[in-house]
Amino acid sequence: MDLNSLYSSHQVALMRAAASGCRSLGGVHLAAAEALAARIACFQDRLGASASTGWAAIAAPAGCECAA
Repeated sequence: MDLNSLYSSHQVALMRAAASGCRSLGGVHLAAAEALAARIACFQDRLGASASTGWAAIAAPAGCECAA
């Protein structure tokens, strides 16, 4: 998955969380957004981008699995 796809998926997860009428379903979408933020941070870190620290700050704690 490329970086733009990750950005898009993250935004969609946030929009789904905001639009959710159910607190638990909103939490599922927020958890997905956090996992995507972790992947974005990893991807950016491997590319040497300074923005990776910002994404890491909102990311769910997880191991890096990106293929950058």
